[in-house]
Amino acid sequence: MTGAAGLAGCTGGGDGGGGDGGGDGSDGGGGSTTTTAGGDGGDGMGSGERPVKWIGPPSLTGQSQSDTYTDVTGLELETTQATLTGVVQQVLTGGNETHDAMANSAHVGSAVTLANPTTVPIPTSDFDYWQEGKIADIFLEPSEALPAMGEQANVLSNHIYTDADAKDELLMPPQVFNLDALSINPAEVSRDTNTWSALFDDQFAGNTIFCDISFIGGLEAMMHAKDTGIIDIELANLNNPSEDQIDQLLDFLVAEKEAGQFRTTWQAFGNSINLFASGEAVVGDLWQPAVYGVRREGTPCIYTTHGTNTVQGEMFWYGGITPLSPGVENRDNYDEVISLIQDVHWSAWYPRYLGPIGYQAPNYVDTDLVRDGSDATGEGMGPEFYDWAYMGEATYEPVENPDLFDPGAYDWSMEEGSPNSDGQVRDGGHIEDRFERTTSMWIFPDNGPYLQEAWSRFRNA
Repeated sequence: MTGAAGLAGCTGGGDGGGGDGGGDGSDGGGGSTTTTAGGDGGDGMGSGERPVKWIGPPSLTGQSQSDTYTDVTGLELETTQATLTGVVQQVLTGGNETHDAMANSAHVGSAVTLANPTTVPIPTSDFDYWQEGKIADIFLEPSEALPAMGEQANVLSNHIYTDADAKDELLMPPQVFNLDALSINPAEVSRDTNTWSALFDDQFAGNTIFCDISFIGGLEAMMHAKDTGIIDIELANLNNPSEDQIDQLLDFLVAEKEAGQFRTTWQAFGNSINLFASGEAVVGDLWQPAVYGVRREGTPCIYTTHGTNTVQGEMFWYGGITPLSPGVENRDNYDEVISLIQDVHWSAWYPRYLGPIGYQAPNYVDTDLVRDGSDATGEGMGPEFYDWAYMGEATYEPVENPDLFDPGAYDWSMEEGSPNSDGQVRDGGHIEDRFERTTSMWIFPDNGPYLQEAWSRFRNA
């Protein structure tokens, strides 16, 4: 369990993370917006209050999701959007009474699910799809599916389940996940550059960008620091350091910043796109949507493959949806939230919606539905897109410059075909290989408040 209790009191200052893209990815406070999907819900399920209401960041609560919910259920869905930590602030100051559900990244949402419980746990039996072959093993059995993470995988179980051993009740069912890697401009940097240490390599001084979010950038730096002997820390504690280890980490980062290692730091992922697209940076910790954004600007950019390094592997994060208490109970919309999770976000349509963004869907293992099938939401991904996104297969058509490939602009075949020898393969390859290389995950650590306070030394250096 993380020390998320501190997050409720430390949600300002732009240190909550961007949830890996979507919207502008920033988390510097600000207001919220509310959008509504149509439908009067008059013949909808249950007899709860209308409209059904949820709250979350733009990256997890898009209008297309709301529209699909209305198409499937006939119910109106009202969406309140804020930054990741802005969502937590609103939930913990009364939003749990006025909303039925929250979407959030688990490392920030743990302030609501773990530290300040204002959610309704969901028995796994309330879902038809929470079973092997329907939901990815990384959520059913994290320790087995993410072997390189060691004890950190147990932390993932604690974010998902109320009881990590029983695994019969869910705190935050998943709606999206990704595996983050170092990004480079391959026209300027060797493709062998594939560990987080590149962020601190003297040969790239002044041409790297670094994530100014304490428990994300800090984790990247900690992997480098452990691997190079700068800090003595167990692999299982990379994302959960002691106060002494945090002090050592900040000493290192301040020295790097003062020496001019970084072209700049970033919080809003849109800024990382601009810096790479302009050529000001050639190495950075971009998120997958930013990589595609750089390519759309005409600048080569790839997510590197981290190989077999047992410390500096890829980073896992996931976002999920959870019913809020007492809002969902008082408004009598529990079944409606179950439908929002299962019928929309574990549907045939949703993985196809996520694919061009660069995200992974938790139900990708359900190939009969996601690859080849359809349901009330529409068609699945089709064979070419699915096999490219998850199976490490090349596109059916040749791609002249893979380093500029944009999956959102490619015409994916819905018919079976053959991978082209000159086709493009997704960065990182087969998803199971990416799982094998994953060595850490985002969490809000036990010493999170101390880390955030100490991080100001780096920010102000």
